[in-house]
Amino acid sequence: MYQGYDYQYSTVNAGYDAILNDQFSLQSHIGVRSYSRSWQESTFGVLDTLKLESGVNQLIIPVDVSCSWLHGKENLFSAGLDYQTCDV
Repeated sequence: MYQGYDYQYSTVNAGYDAILNDQFSLQSHIGVRSYSRSWQESTFGVLDTLKLESGVNQLIIPVDVSCSWLHGKENLFSAGLDYQTCDV
């Protein structure tokens, strides 16, 4: 029976924080994730019946940016945007 499965993945992340003044700060992050998977399918219970060898390669890139505002004595307001794209 064929039931092989294999995968490889890599991840890289980077971030940057900037203090703009006493009240405002900016944060940004980006990442790259690479996935490679492969698998085999066979007829259940029957020997030597390889039906399919398949796989997928993916490249995922997430990005986010946010801004923080320190106001009052101990109040922090944060707002941001994020985006992610995937190439298969």
